[in-house]
Amino acid sequence: LEVSINPHHTSKANTNWDGPTVDTGALHNGYCRSSGAQNAEKTWDVVLPAGTYTVESLFRHLDSRGIAHIYIDSVQQGTIDTYNASNTYNQLGSVTGVVIAADGTYELKIKMATKNGSSSGYYGELSSVKLIRTSTAIA
Repeated sequence: LEVSINPHHTSKANTNWDGPTVDTGALHNGYCRSSGAQNAEKTWDVVLPAGTYTVESLFRHLDSRGIAHIYIDSVQQGTIDTYNASNTYNQLGSVTGVVIAADGTYELKIKMATKNGSSSGYYGELSSVKLIRTSTAIA
């Protein structure tokens, strides 16, 4: 089972993220970009059956990019560092072992809360998010 989220579409909540930015180097010909403010976040409601998941995302990596914190219902599941010294599009990051205990609707949040020590900022440029159920068993 895979649940795909196109971040260009309306999110449940949006703090300090722009709408779609057109850029042909990115998946879907663009990305959503955070303002660069620390703690910029975007949230979506997702319907998930119980099981264990991997959250995958595609970010543009650059020298001013932050670390994306991934939350399910306000519980941090892991982080994805989007810093790179040079511009690289469509970089896959993942957080594994996300346990959903029961079927239901959950809030997925991506928050640019911290940054790599080498980064000059907290920006995030998000092209895609996917939740992939890796097991129906609950750890």
